[in-house]
Amino acid sequence: MGWYGAGSPGFPRGPVYPCSPFCPLSPESPFLPAPTGPCRPLSPFGPRGPMPPFSPLGPYKPFPGSPCIPVSPGGPWGPALPGRPGAPFSPFPTSGRLLGLLG
Repeated sequence: MGWYGAGSPGFPRGPVYPCSPFCPLSPESPFLPAPTGPCRPLSPFGPRGPMPPFSPLGPYKPFPGSPCIPVSPGGPWGPALPGRPGAPFSPFPTSGRLLGLLG
């Protein structure tokens, strides 16, 4: 059983959680385990993981009690709650647009 955490270059790591022994690594970063479930799969552009808060430039950070949210094909975008710190992402899972570009 390994231990993996969230985060991205230049940003602090998020909380770490025990990872399933069936949790292989992607070419870019380790699978992101959920606090109470199996490891989440990664896309070629970043991880899948629980909902916000996010690292602004990379992998999702764990957020206990939230479902797994997939990233879009174009980058580490995912649903976000407006006004939530650390989650300046589009509310549309596959749009790949920042909230600031929508309004």
